[in-house]
Parts: sequence; structure tokens; C-alpha cells
Amino acid sequence: MGLLSKAAAMTTLDETGKALVDRLTKLPRTHTLSDTALNMLRSYIPFKRGACLSRGTDAYVSFSILGFGLEKIHIPQALAAEHKEKWHKIPETNINELKDEGNEDSYYWIFHVTDVNPPEAMLLLSADAGFFPETVSRILEKAEAAFMPFEKNSSEDSGKDEPADIINEYFDASGTFNCCIFSTSIDEETPDEILRSIKSFGRLLPLKGNTFILLFPLSIDHELLLHHLNKRFHLNIVEQFSADTPQKVLDCIQHYV
Repeated sequence: MGLLSKAAAMTTLDETGKALVDRLTKLPRTHTLSDTALNMLRSYIPFKRGACLSRGTDAYVSFSILGFGLEKIHIPQALAAEHKEKWHKIPETNINELKDEGNEDSYYWIFHVTDVNPPEAMLLLSADAGFFPETVSRILEKAEAAFMPFEKNSSEDSGKDEPADIINEYFDASGTFNCCIFSTSIDEETPDEILRSIKSFGRLLPLKGNTFILLFPLSIDHELLLHHLNKRFHLNIVEQFSADTPQKVLDCIQHYV
């Protein structure tokens, strides 16, 4: 890439970037918003690990996390107050859960999602050479709400998201995707265990009784995935198909809701 091209990449968004911003701003406000936003951002800005963090009492705590193999990470709140810039680098050892790894030469980019200091929320990314923080900052300027923690309005129903909302949201993020409807003999912990197994790439929706539908990308080897899940959870697979529209999924699950 030439110098002019690099400069353009740092200060402007190409058509794909503009389309990403448009999709991010149109995502429904649900508790999975930031999970979806992280996955969508990764398709445009290749990064190894990513997390959205919100300000707590004495630390920033992740509410969405991707690629760490951890449920949560914490960053000392004082660290954010040291920097006034919209983005900056921190050593990996400044992340509490990674201190024992001792990788002093490994760095992460931190982006302030809000303008206040210290910020209400931050985006954390690790990436290789060729990563342009200016591009990420430009995306955040236009679609910051997608990387903020979800707060349910008092006027909203306290129940769970409707399946149609979840399916539409997943389609917006991934396009055509695979579906598997299955039943399983479950105890109270089984759905959560299955969800943890697929959380980084898929969605699990409860249907009628002990029946569920699993949504996952076409890029995932469905035979390998279902073999792995069946080995752990003894699935009774009812139906498998790919969906190129949300309506196809809604039509298929009518018998199970």
C-alpha cells in the first residue's frame, strides 16, 4: 500500500466501511448489540482479540468479549484517566487477567467510546501491523452506541427478546447462515453450557419444551460442530437448513413455538 493509500485509510472510510457504519447504526437495541457489533467490526478490521468494557467502581469490566478465551477482563480505572487521547496503547500486562502471562512486548489499543474523561465505555483491540486506529476511531464516532452497554428502558417489556428480533439481528450481522433445530434431555445448566460453547459465533434460541434452534455462520463446518455438540449434550437433531432470509427461519420454527 502506497503512502497516499495509507493516509486515506487512516482518515476516511471506504464504501465497505461506510456500509458497516450504516449496519451498526441500524442494529436493534438488545442485550446482544455489542456482541454483534464486535463480530461485525472484526469482519472489516481484522483483530486477534477484542472487548467492550464499561466503567465500574474501580475498574473497567468487559460486557462483550471476543478471542480471549475468558468470560471477563478488567482494566484499572486509573489507567484511562492517565490518557486524554481518543486512543492509546497499553501493555498486555496492564490487563489484570493477563498479567501472569508476562508479555511486556505485547500491546493493545484502547479507544474511548465516549468523549467524557474518564470514558463511560472503552473498546479494546489487539491487532498486527497494518492496523489503523484512526479508522476504528472514525467508526466509533459514527456508531458509538453499538459499543455501549445495553440499558433496558423502563418502558420496555421485562421479558426476553422476541425470536424474530434475534433472528433479524443475526441475519443483519452475518447474512446467510446455518440453522439446526434439536431437542435434548436437559437439566437446568445444559442450555447455559451449550450457549457458552457457541457464544463467540452463534446464537441459541429456546423453542417449545426442550427444543432449541442454533444459528451459526456458513463458515463453520456444520458436521464437525454438531458432532462436537452431540458428543457433549446428546442432541436429537430434528431439522438442519441454511437460511438466506430471516423469514425462512421464522416459517420453519412455527411448529416449535
